[in-house]
Amino acid sequence: LAWSERTDILEFLKRCGMPDLALDTLPVGAHTVAMDYLWMGTPLLTVAGEGWASRVASSVLNAAGIGWLSAWGLEDYEFVAKLLCEGDRLDRLRE
Repeated sequence: LAWSERTDILEFLKRCGMPDLALDTLPVGAHTVAMDYLWMGTPLLTVAGEGWASRVASSVLNAAGIGWLSAWGLEDYEFVAKLLCEGDRLDRLRE
């Protein structure tokens, strides 16, 4: 995890490209920030919740053709996160 001070949009976007994997939050997930991470080449893992505010990132991932990064529950979320950390899977995903 990395914590930082508030910054301008260009620095923010630069930081979006730094992590190996972005983990979305619950019960309200990423909206525009989901697109920012993907635009900067960082994969995002989310959970498709029940309300619209928790399903936006899932829609973004589906539109990007990587809907499998949208888990259906916390157990699935944890399983996929661990799976992505094995070997070079994250590197291949970022290509």
